[in-house]
Amino acid sequence: MPLADLTNLNGNSFVFDPASIFAVNEQPTPDGHKATFVWKVFNEAQAIAGAPIEFLKRHHLDPLFAQLKGPRGQLWVRAGAVSSLRAPFPGDHQPANIRCMVSVEGFQFTAEDSVQTVRNAIDALEPKVV
Repeated sequence: MPLADLTNLNGNSFVFDPASIFAVNEQPTPDGHKATFVWKVFNEAQAIAGAPIEFLKRHHLDPLFAQLKGPRGQLWVRAGAVSSLRAPFPGDHQPANIRCMVSVEGFQFTAEDSVQTVRNAIDALEPKVV
């Protein structure tokens, strides 16, 4: 996969490997506006303009990513990068709408989907090697 260009909301430009992206989600920026965050470019999530699916399609990544319902909007995770799923534990202090904790490349994302729904979405995309 060829290298690609990305410009974040601060106007900083990066050349990155699209194969290194493991999650794309919507969340508020520090100033309160909703943005799409691409995980990880230059060792941190980069806030960009446009919807998550637009970014994924532009870089031909959409067939590799499962769409989940994040607490603040869309959450897309690379099926092959998900290492574990679980329901929130009482000590996690998650809101009642959070039903699944998703571990991706050492980061924990939350989803409003059930563990089984997330599992089905991941399994539908990721071929299993036994």
